[in-house]
Amino acid sequence: MAPSRFVRSLLLLSLLSLTGGCAMLEQEPDADPEPTQDPQATDEPREAARSDEKHASPPTLAAILSRLQAGEWDRAETMLERFRESRPEDPTARSLQRQLTEDPETLLADGETRHTVEAGETLGLIARRYTGDATQFVILARLNDIRRPEHLTVGQQLRVPPPADPQDAGEPGVTPDLDEQLQALGAGAEDGSREHGESYRMTIRADLDAGRHEAAYETARAAREAAPDEAWDDWLDPLEREAAAAHYEQRGLDARDRDDADAARDWLERALEAEPGREPARTELARLRRAEAETLHSAAIVHYRNQELERAIELWDAALELDPDFDAAEGYRLRARELQRRLENME
Repeated sequence: MAPSRFVRSLLLLSLLSLTGGCAMLEQEPDADPEPTQDPQATDEPREAARSDEKHASPPTLAAILSRLQAGEWDRAETMLERFRESRPEDPTARSLQRQLTEDPETLLADGETRHTVEAGETLGLIARRYTGDATQFVILARLNDIRRPEHLTVGQQLRVPPPADPQDAGEPGVTPDLDEQLQALGAGAEDGSREHGESYRMTIRADLDAGRHEAAYETARAAREAAPDEAWDDWLDPLEREAAAAHYEQRGLDARDRDDADAARDWLERALEAEPGREPARTELARLRRAEAETLHSAAIVHYRNQELERAIELWDAALELDPDFDAAEGYRLRARELQRRLENME
């Protein structure tokens, strides 16, 4: 059974929390030390640990991502191989393995831009913004010679690809909305802490900025369900309205492009209910309403000339309901009503 939107969104948050520590103010970029080890330690404990791992249960993707984030590349690759022995077709595992082995410059096949790390950002969040896939933090780290992806610095400059097309995000073979890879994580959501809320907020914001309005809308709905009472309302209320308005607006514009004017008007009206004055929803809705009102006006004139006054008035009523400022329709309706009144008096 396919997971609910709520479950997928919660898993996305687990992924984002795993795929990158927040950017810090004083950490020097690319100067992270290698994972520290006791210089007195011998190889025997490590060999024993590896031997134990071979006989242990297969690792989870969450554990593998944690190792990758800490810069333990060799250890993570070994764990990934063991994971794929039992699940060779898992899309996330295949993607991670490719990222560990292929030339990272392939990430820039469609061009290159620069991203300046801001406070609170993670490499996973940045990967999602530019590629549509948070797990691409691995190849993004290799591309930028970041040994420990969990360590970013505010102001650090990163080489990144151009932002992914919202309709065509993700790498080939992995579902763009991350369904399969997020299901594979199998990680539950954290409680309603401030950090949990911040993960939701950053995810919604990243998707809105990247034009992934449906993903932002679904995550906002999941955040509302997960919100502890009113603790998140200060940031969630406005962001939820923005996500809903953006989602409805996009649905309306898509319907317009399909020449489905009725559906387009319905979606754009919902967008403006969520966020009054939103553009281009306001302008496009006004245009669609005027176009429909003109169609009704033209039909009403035909009925008027055929002395079908009642039907003509009905059509002008409908036209003016769509566009109250339609002066021509208002003028003709007044004439029709006056003519109707005279005819009734003659009877």
